[in-house]
Amino acid sequence: MNKKLKDVIKKIQTRSALSPRSKFNVSQTKRKFLFIVFFVIFLIINTYLYGLLYYNYLPWKTNLATTLGVFIAYFFLLVPLTAFVAEELSIYLLYKGLGKQRWFLIFIVILIIAASILFSFKIIKENSEKSLGSILDYNTANFQSLIIDIEYESRNVNDVNKLVDFLDQYKIKKMKEHEWNSDVSKEEGIHITIYTKNGSIGLGIYENRLVHYNSGNYYNVTNAPIDIDYLKDIIN
Repeated sequence: MNKKLKDVIKKIQTRSALSPRSKFNVSQTKRKFLFIVFFVIFLIINTYLYGLLYYNYLPWKTNLATTLGVFIAYFFLLVPLTAFVAEELSIYLLYKGLGKQRWFLIFIVILIIAASILFSFKIIKENSEKSLGSILDYNTANFQSLIIDIEYESRNVNDVNKLVDFLDQYKIKKMKEHEWNSDVSKEEGIHITIYTKNGSIGLGIYENRLVHYNSGNYYNVTNAPIDIDYLKDIIN
């Protein structure tokens, strides 16, 4: 009897000893999960903001040394800082009670719903009707030149603004790749390239459709036809 009693007490003591460790492991797993989630979210946001700063507000970035400096700052300052904030926020939220099973599950559900909404919004936005000029969005301060069919070149930003204003009257909608007929030999069209300090934006514009060379996206013109003759008059 005494032996059985000792065995029972030993089991209870073993469970008691393992309990804090088990809780610690669960807490560590949740902390790692929260860290990864927050790190990914914050890194996406910070990278987007950093990109806006780099492409729109740093005219000196064409210098190789400063460009390398920006990338070094990103990997050795921004990324570690993002990781630090994600880690501290994870620990803080667990301390405030997010580690409890109920609240943790609620957090995961909210996270899934938010991700689904954002993804759906992105898909809807990509496939919704928009103005043709919207895919020629760029910072006018970085403008260098406008090329039309290789025959016409302008370094006057007002010419681009005039062109975008003209194209803005047309509405476009994204096409699926298999809907695009690569044979454009019988269609009137024109090729436009806008060069900026950050690169170039290229469009192949036809009366009823167009292709965005940078993204590889195809678009149908919903209020076609585009006045190609007007665009060609710019060259002549």
